[in-house]
Amino acid sequence: MCRCLSNRVAVRKMAGRSVGRGRRSVPGTPLPPRTRRPAAPGPDLLAKEEEYKRINAELEAKTADLVRQAEEVITANDVAIPEEFSDFSLEKTVSKIEGKLEEEGLPEYIDDDIFSGVSKDIGTEAQIRFLKAKLRVMQEELDNVVCECNKKNSTGIK
Repeated sequence: MCRCLSNRVAVRKMAGRSVGRGRRSVPGTPLPPRTRRPAAPGPDLLAKEEEYKRINAELEAKTADLVRQAEEVITANDVAIPEEFSDFSLEKTVSKIEGKLEEEGLPEYIDDDIFSGVSKDIGTEAQIRFLKAKLRVMQEELDNVVCECNKKNSTGIK
């Protein structure tokens, strides 16, 4: 009899425990369903995505139209580039400069102060470093001008 009594006590103790932590069930009531995330996006997300795609397409069309209008205004009111530069080429420019130099010769005095804004009493090594840096900058500028001229020549040929 002692054994049956101890089994009853053990069964009562186990009956009060729940399988999962923090969830106690009341007999006769179902457990609330666990929330699960859907595997695929819902129809609301797909509808929002389609709406964003439509708005994006409208914005791209408006942007393209504005760019086209801006280009029309620029070409219609183009005063920045004179007509004489429409057929610009580097060879013509160099030949014009050489022609002027041959006709007029070099001027008597050329104010060629490359150290303008730099102290006159800097050392020779500092002068060399300064001149090298200036040469690099001028080379980059020359490369940019040559690149622009090549682009203009290639677009003029087509």
